[in-house]
Amino acid sequence: MESLMKSEINLEICAYSGKRGAYAQLAVDKYFNKKVKSLAVDSFKSIFESVEKGCAQYGMVPIENSTAGSVYENYDNFTIFKNVHIIGTTTLKIEHSLLACKDASIETIKNVYSHPQALCQCSNFLEQHKDWAQTDTVSTATAASIVSSKKSIDCAAIADAGNAEIYGLKVLKSSIQNNEDNFTRFVVIANKPRTDFPKGKLVASLSFCTENKPGALYECLGIIKNCHLNLTRLESRPIPQKPWTYRFFTDAILEEQIENPTEYIASFLKKMKDAASDIKLLGLYPESES
Repeated sequence: MESLMKSEINLEICAYSGKRGAYAQLAVDKYFNKKVKSLAVDSFKSIFESVEKGCAQYGMVPIENSTAGSVYENYDNFTIFKNVHIIGTTTLKIEHSLLACKDASIETIKNVYSHPQALCQCSNFLEQHKDWAQTDTVSTATAASIVSSKKSIDCAAIADAGNAEIYGLKVLKSSIQNNEDNFTRFVVIANKPRTDFPKGKLVASLSFCTENKPGALYECLGIIKNCHLNLTRLESRPIPQKPWTYRFFTDAILEEQIENPTEYIASFLKKMKDAASDIKLLGLYPESES
């Protein structure tokens, strides 16, 4: 982890995966309006560990991209780490650029570094350069740091253009993502659930398992509907050591203004226990704050 400056020691901390300039750090600045210290760690798992152990008050976790889809590793992390809670969400527009050292050009590049999601989001551009070797990195900013350290005209990174100034690189090509409308949704995690709720729609995120019998999932979805929750997301993840069994992850919006949302969701979860098992409320939080 990055060490904290003495002047920042009293600030609350939000952990993110990668290095300075990562999209997740931009999301931290956006959500908290630069009022917390952003702390770089080396993996998504380390974000959860930092929050659960109290090394950081918050964590910024990418959960899905509008073109590349879900970040399944983080769904699994919510299963592994029992004492973390989603308290908010933010969405960031992602614009990728190709960065390299000052003497490089498109023609000199042989190796490109970036996070796997970024490589996927730029697949159309990379398809035009099939001779380039692609290397996965922890974050896009990590890729920029690696290319900077190599000082080779053979190497390039896919990252936010702002990383060029941070790491002494130049932009070879801008906006190389497949889709101009390229957004990543992040969730903010903490080691305690949220208790203050502003006016507006709230999201209840939860995970649960069902019995392997006809209609089991349908019954759960019926309870969600009858409790006036608008299901906006449903994902399934395999359960390790239990072949062909799955855990479901859902986001459901409280469509009505509820006087006591915490009690309302507690009542909903009690009803869900009649049809599902191993239910966990991942978080109750505003639909969007930034």
